Amino acid sequence: MSYCDIYNMNKILSIETSCDETGIAIIDVLNMHIVSESLNSQIDVHKEYGGVFPMMAKREHGINLLPVYTEAITGLESFTYITDDSRIETLIEKAKKHLIRENDLCDIIVTALKNKSFPVADIDAICVTYGPGLEPALWVGISFAKFLSFVYDKPILPINHMKGHIYSTCYEVSKKVESPSLAVLLSGGHTEYVLMTSDTDFKKIGVTRDDAVGEAYDKVARILDLSYPGGPAISKIANDFRTHGANKSYNITLPRPMIHSNDYDMSFSGLKTAVLYLVRDLKKENMIIENDLLAEICFEFEEAVTETICKKIDKIMSEIGLDFKNVIAAGGVVANEYICAGIKKVCEKHGVNFMKPIKSLATDNAGMIGLAGAYMINNTDYKGFLIYADTKEFEDLKAIGNLSF
Repeated sequence: MSYCDIYNMNKILSIETSCDETGIAIIDVLNMHIVSESLNSQIDVHKEYGGVFPMMAKREHGINLLPVYTEAITGLESFTYITDDSRIETLIEKAKKHLIRENDLCDIIVTALKNKSFPVADIDAICVTYGPGLEPALWVGISFAKFLSFVYDKPILPINHMKGHIYSTCYEVSKKVESPSLAVLLSGGHTEYVLMTSDTDFKKIGVTRDDAVGEAYDKVARILDLSYPGGPAISKIANDFRTHGANKSYNITLPRPMIHSNDYDMSFSGLKTAVLYLVRDLKKENMIIENDLLAEICFEFEEAVTETICKKIDKIMSEIGLDFKNVIAAGGVVANEYICAGIKKVCEKHGVNFMKPIKSLATDNAGMIGLAGAYMINNTDYKGFLIYADTKEFEDLKAIGNLSF
C-alpha cells in the first residue's frame, strides 16, 4: 500500500454504522465541507419494537451499505466504475476475505464487481466509526472500510463516534476548537459531560448513571403510547402546550433526579419510572391520557429533563475553575430546540460561547464522522492515527461497543 502525504489530503470518505443509520459521506478536508453524502435510516424497521435490535440493525447495514455508498460516490462531479477484469478478480478475493462475517454485504459487492457497477472516485483516506455503539452494527462498517482500503489503496482513520458528534460543530469552519471546552453529549445511547483541555485530552466529568436522555424520551413515549422515536413526539406536544400558555390545570409534577447531588452525574431512569407510576395512578382513576392531560405530562417531563441538564452545566461552570471557551452541545437530542435554548442561557450567564451542529448533522450521520476525520488531519497531533493495510493495526482494528475517550 502506498503511504499518503497527510499534508496534501483533499477528500476523505467516511462510514457510519454505529446504530440504525447507514451513512456514507465525502468530505473536503481543508474546508471542512461535505461534498456528497447519503444516509439510510432504519427507523421504520425498528419503530414497531420501540427500540433498535442490534442483529436486525446489522442485517440492514449489510443490505444498505453499497447502495448508500454508490449514491454518495455518484453524487460527485467525477467518478468511474471498476472495469479491469484482473482488478475485479483481486477485489473479489479481498471482499471474500475481509467481508467474511458480512454475507449479505459480501454477496452484494461481489455482484456489483462482476457487473462492473462498483463506482470509485478520488479519495485520500477512509474514516470509519469503530465505537461506541452496537458492536454487530459497527462491525459492518469496519469490514466495509477494510475492503475499501484495498479498493482505493488508501489508509483507514478510525473515528470515535462521540468525537464525531463534537466535531460536527466544525462544519465549514476549519479553525481549531479553543480549549478548555465542555462537550455536552446528549443522545439515545449517551448522556455525558466531557472536559476538553486540548484536541487529544478528553475527560468525562459527568454521566448518566442509567438511561441516556434520548432513551428516556423513547421509554416515556412508549408509556404514553406515542410514536418512535420518542423525542420529536414528546417535544412537539410539549412545545404546543408551552405556546398556548402552559396552563397546568392538572398540577402534574415530576422529580428532577440528582439535581442537587455533589457531582455532575445524572439519572433519568427514575424520571421515566415516575411517569410510569403517574400514568398507572391516573388510569386507576379512570383518567384518559390524551389532549390537555397528555400535553401537561409531556411538558413537565421535558421541563424536568431540561432543568436537570442545565443545572449540572451551571454547576460545572461555577465549580471547575477553568476559563471555558465553549460549551459544545452535540448528539441527536440537540435537535430539541427547547433543551438547547436552556443550555444557551447557561452559557450566556457565564459568558461562554455556545456551539451546536446544524440540524442535519445533529443525529447520527457519516458527515460528522468525516468532519472529525478532517479535523484530525488538519491538526498535527493526529498524524499517527492512519492505519495501513500492511500493518498489524489493520488486522487488529475492531468494533468497541463501549469505547470511551
